[in-house]
Amino acid sequence: MSAPVYSSSIYDFSQLNPTGEESALAAFINEFSTNEQAKWRKTVALLQEQLQQLPHLSGSLLLNLETPSLNTRCDAVILYRGLVFVVCLDVDASDYSVEPIEQTHDKALGFKQHHPTCADKFIVPVLLATAAQPQGSAIHVSEDLVADTMCDTGAHLALLIEHFANQYKADEITLKDWGQVS
Repeated sequence: MSAPVYSSSIYDFSQLNPTGEESALAAFINEFSTNEQAKWRKTVALLQEQLQQLPHLSGSLLLNLETPSLNTRCDAVILYRGLVFVVCLDVDASDYSVEPIEQTHDKALGFKQHHPTCADKFIVPVLLATAAQPQGSAIHVSEDLVADTMCDTGAHLALLIEHFANQYKADEITLKDWGQVS
């Protein structure tokens, strides 16, 4: 059995009630074990709250997407104004540990190197440790257009996304451009 994946426009996702019984989002969450459902409800609530703050609700969101060539999954991929944000959540983590930072960056590299749509796109890996203290980070971008992992509590995710989108403009990436969701 393959792991569930959810995809939607940012606009539709930000408007959904994840507990609505008829919702595809609710069906996605219900495919997980009880413990995982609680994590996904927190993840969805945080993402919805932040994405609603974006001035442009265009773009797309994919949840629980397999990272190419790594046999692992990332919590969210946000396609916004031509950029790819690979988001990993460490729900209730109180710090930004080296291992999750590196894993998040590796996932971003997996998309860059093994997903055709990402080959020429700017990718921003983002680690959200929801119980950590906010921290500022310098922005470093490699030659292959992958930023160093940005760390946040989740409270500033919309600001982070919009900042990068204003600095690095690119053509919109649609779900159709993205290709098949596994």
